[in-house]
Amino acid sequence: MLYVYVMSDNNSSLRLVINLAVELETLAKNLPDKFFSEICFTESRKIADISAIFVTENGKIDEVSSKSIGYYLDHCLSVMYIMRHLFSETLSQTMIIEKDLLLLKLVISSPAKNITPRKAKKIDARKDISENKPVKTIKKSMANRKRGRAPSDLQDKIIDFISKKGRVQNSEVYTEFKNISRRTIQRKISELLENNVILKEVQGKSVFYFIPRLPS
Repeated sequence: MLYVYVMSDNNSSLRLVINLAVELETLAKNLPDKFFSEICFTESRKIADISAIFVTENGKIDEVSSKSIGYYLDHCLSVMYIMRHLFSETLSQTMIIEKDLLLLKLVISSPAKNITPRKAKKIDARKDISENKPVKTIKKSMANRKRGRAPSDLQDKIIDFISKKGRVQNSEVYTEFKNISRRTIQRKISELLENNVILKEVQGKSVFYFIPRLPS
């Protein structure tokens, strides 16, 4: 577990984000549900990989703002909340990780400068980065930013419909928006699934959609 709660530069902050993401990645491997284990593992690995790009490419270190680091922190928190909400056995571990994430976020948002680290754990940045893609997120507010575009009106309506119902079958979505072609609806749902704004559950021949409920 981390010992660093304050740091003096963005480089140190990003290295801590990597360490926290790797811890979440390890925790995700042991989740009892294979479906959610794969989601949490994949998202945690993306956070670590993409954060490592900024650490390993010297030319980008100075360009990384506190806002950018905060984006990765928020994404870490989203993944962690899903683990805690769905799997009670991860409660103690995720609470410790959350403490480090929130303390790190507090320091990053603080106007104080040149704060000296108390004790840092040496972290090796990842070397096997396979691709540089935008980080996907479970939060709607983050998904809206993909490619600088907000969701379409239809996507907003689909999100609202699923949110009100809690858990809906795909046929219910088609019935609700019967004036829109099934192909268009499927395309919009696929985009929401790709951004993890909604999740899919398959039971036999039935397909259900729902929105992750994160703690307030």
